[in-house]
This record gives sequence, C-alpha cells and structure tokens, in this order.
Amino acid sequence: MIIRMVEQKDYKNIWNIYRQYIETPITFEHKMPTPEEFETRLESIIQNYACIVCEVDDEILGYAYAHRFAERAGYNWTAELSVYTDSKAKGLGGGRQLYEKLLELCKLQGIHTVYGLVTENNSASENLHEKLGFRLAGVFRNVGFKEGRWLSCSYYEKDLASYNDKPNPMKSISDIKKDDIKELLSK
Repeated sequence: MIIRMVEQKDYKNIWNIYRQYIETPITFEHKMPTPEEFETRLESIIQNYACIVCEVDDEILGYAYAHRFAERAGYNWTAELSVYTDSKAKGLGGGRQLYEKLLELCKLQGIHTVYGLVTENNSASENLHEKLGFRLAGVFRNVGFKEGRWLSCSYYEKDLASYNDKPNPMKSISDIKKDDIKELLSK
C-alpha cells in the first residue's frame, strides 16, 4: 500500500470513488459533480491543504484531504478532514492509514485543531475517529436532508498542537518541503 500526494492523473479515479457515496447519506451532495467541477474543487483544496491517495497495485483505493474549516481569519489554524475509500477496499485499513498520514501533514502545516464530520449511524467512521484519538465535540441535529429524511451529524475534534498566544502562521502545503512530505508519507 502506497500513500502519496494526489496528482492530476488521479482525479478521475477519486471522482469514481466519490461517486460511490452520492446515493448514501455519507455526503449531503444530492447530485454527482461533473468531472470538471470535481477537478476544480480539488485544485482549490490543494492550493493550501494536503490531499493524498492510497494506491495498491497501481490502483487508487482511497483518498483523504484537509480543507478550510471556516472563512474567518481566526480559523486559520483549524481544518476539517475527509476520507473516502473504494467499496472494494473496505477492511484493508487504507482509510485509517490515509487519516493518520493526513494528521501528520496537518501538523507540519501548523494546524492546531482538526475536525471530522460524521453523518449519524456511520459507525465505521465514528470508530475510526475514536481510535485515532478524536473526541465527540457536538451533534448538529437534523442539519441535512437526504434520502427523504432529516439527518444529524456529529463533529469529532482532535488537538494537534499546543495552544499559545502567538501561534506561527499556518503553512500552505506548497510551502512544506517536498522531501519532508515524501519522507512522512513513506513511513
């Protein structure tokens, strides 16, 4: 299993992985974005945050990324994380490995707090967050509507760094040395 930074050649493969979630409550998206819309999203994310893929025998079996938690400047040290795995990769541990590496990349960037948003009744995701040391931060009741029903979501949070009065600015992923990223991902 190889974990590496996303490359443009991967976009279609991860678009196909994401497609598997459209008909589920795991994403609140109702309509699959076009490949072009999806590529635009990814390009926007990777300007500042990590997006990584899990590859087995030259096949992408999952991806994970960090993204901005909220727009105001005071949130610059906080990120929301997402992970998606191909249905044929369930139980292989790729999701966990992706998340673990993503957490380490967030630390390199100077991110202090990360969040994972989990739709109700997704025990696999709840368990993943808990095993990785996240704690339940709160529940948003009836926050989204999909599949003919109102759904609640839980926010899980994890501290990555200590909190002080003068935090260093968060680094864009592009400001991290490529060799440092490669070394971290190869461990």
